Amino acid sequence: MENITTALENWKFVSSDAHLAGALLDILKSLAGAAENAHKLLGLL
Repeated sequence: MENITTALENWKFVSSDAHLAGALLDILKSLAGAAENAHKLLGLL
């Protein structure tokens, strides 16, 4: 997780705030989707 945070911090310097916010939203959506899928898989076991 620290690597992701560091990458985002570095990226902040070369991206606009709006672009960064959009990317963060995409990442959060991906994480939420992965968590939901994992929950469904665990429910099947």
